[in-house]
Amino acid sequence: MSPYLFVIAMEVLSKILTKRIEDFSSFKFHWKCDKIKLSHICFVDDIIMLCHGSLSSARVVKAALDEFSLLSGLRGNHAKSNIVTSGVSPTINQQLINIFGYTVGFLPIRYLGIPIISSRLRLCNCSPLWTESPEDLFLG
Repeated sequence: MSPYLFVIAMEVLSKILTKRIEDFSSFKFHWKCDKIKLSHICFVDDIIMLCHGSLSSARVVKAALDEFSLLSGLRGNHAKSNIVTSGVSPTINQQLINIFGYTVGFLPIRYLGIPIISSRLRLCNCSPLWTESPEDLFLG
């Protein structure tokens, strides 16, 4: 998919997700995202979805993904997608996995070699990048 088409598709997904969240009072944002009402982040050709670890919130997100899939024909890649939870019981964790059908991922999530963490990045967080040659780092 071209980058421009991806941006258009993610805009549609964003609108669907926002509408679902507004329509369902059962949706709860992740506690660190509640103040700014952050439910997802799109970057290049990836998306990170964020919500409270409740079944009702997960169902709202799943319904938005299903609606988007019906409209666009696009679906998440189960081989590349993960569900990452924190502070939920093993029972809820398994139910969340069943709702989405993704495998379990673990923190810290790494994106392009950099860990996604809630605190400020330190030099040691980026040390794997320093072991790459400049050509590998910039040319892939």
